[in-house]
This record gives sequence, structure tokens and C-alpha cells, in this order.
Amino acid sequence: MGKRIVRLTESELINLVKRVVKEEQLNKEMEEGFFGDLGRGVRKFATGHESSEDKEMKKEKLMDDLEYITSLAEEHPDNFFMGNKWDRFIERTKERMEDNNYKGYFTIDQIELDDSKLERHLDKYLGKKGYELVAMYNPGSSTLQQMGAGASAGVKSGYSKTMSNESRLRRNRLR
Repeated sequence: MGKRIVRLTESELINLVKRVVKEEQLNKEMEEGFFGDLGRGVRKFATGHESSEDKEMKKEKLMDDLEYITSLAEEHPDNFFMGNKWDRFIERTKERMEDNNYKGYFTIDQIELDDSKLERHLDKYLGKKGYELVAMYNPGSSTLQQMGAGASAGVKSGYSKTMSNESRLRRNRLR
């Protein structure tokens, strides 16, 4: 194959260079967008948070929820489990939240704080003698942790065997 000589005018050459530069910029933007989204997805999969800002927002929300529960417990210490030892509850809860990477949520008597039933429940039991509300931090998990737990449960229950009992019996009969 021989060489071909192409003759371009100055304006055609400028247009060609502009087009090549634009295509390079588009390709670069597409790669950054794809890999940026991929990175956020991998991070959320592994850690449970899309970004450090997302983690900070979740941490602030959990701290606000803890302050809300603390204010209730201080008003009615007899109505909360560990109401007399509330400082210990706060200390242990903050440790659990940090260990769990701030992925969990709070409940009072197994009702989430965002649930509309909670106000009625609190109105019904706050101030009554003989009833203790239980405030809990429930740890959350990332998708990676959920997959690991599922695989672990399968191994423990025996579903990880590659061969079913029927196949094993058939194989042994053939020997």
C-alpha cells in the first residue's frame, strides 16, 4: 500500500484539529464520568456510604437522633431502660456507631424514630409508672457485608456442598 498525499486548505486543517480536540475532550469527560460513578458505586458497595460527605451527613443525623432520645430520657428517666445510667448508654452507643461506620439507625421499642407511630407510642407510655421504653442503636451493613453474611450462612447450613445427596448416592452406586 503506497502513501497518499492529502492536500488541505488552512481552514480545513483548523477544522480538523478542532474536531479532534473536541472528540478527545468528550472521551475524557465520558471516562471521568463512568469511572467516577463506578468509584462511588464501589465505595457504597464496600462501605455503605457513597462519599465522605454522605458519611458525615449520616453521622450528624445519628447524633441528632441520639440527642433527641437523650432529651426524652432526661425528662423521664424512670420510663427508659438504663435511664439512671444514661451516660453509660451514650458512651456505648457512640462506640457502636463508630465501629459500625455510622450505617445504623435508632429505635425506641422497635419503632424507628422516623415512623409516625412513635409519637403515639411515646404519648401513651411516657410518664406512666412501671413501663420502661427501650432505646437501641441498630447496626446497619453494607452490601458487601450482606453478601458475606449470606455466603457464611450458606456454608454453615450445608448448602455450599457442590454435590447433592442424591448425586452422591448415584455416584457411589456406580463404583
